[in-house]
Amino acid sequence: MNVSSILLWGFAATVALTTVLLAGQALGLTRIDMPFIVGTMFTPHRDRAKVVGFAAHLINGWLFAIVYALYFESLHRATWCRGKLWPQHALHHARGPRGVRRDHRGVLSAEVASRVPLRG
Repeated sequence: MNVSSILLWGFAATVALTTVLLAGQALGLTRIDMPFIVGTMFTPHRDRAKVVGFAAHLINGWLFAIVYALYFESLHRATWCRGKLWPQHALHHARGPRGVRRDHRGVLSAEVASRVPLRG
């Protein structure tokens, strides 16, 4: 296992993701500011929450990358192809609310949707 490579690319990917999230919010494409939301868990001050949230988001992303790499290393089959396909496979087999299955496009089928109670 190449620990320095895991740390470097985990950090780089997290910085890229966090930057894209902040840029989308700054450009008005979304109103969600994940680093700010994470920061408000630690401090009530808006200005500090952005900085603290960015740091916490960066650390969480780095830890996720380390756990992700360790998982594939434990399989003894750590390839880029498996790393790319594993999240897609997991999402494909994910179940909807209350164990309701969705079709291949992620849409509830008509017969399943008729059995799902609507909240009113």
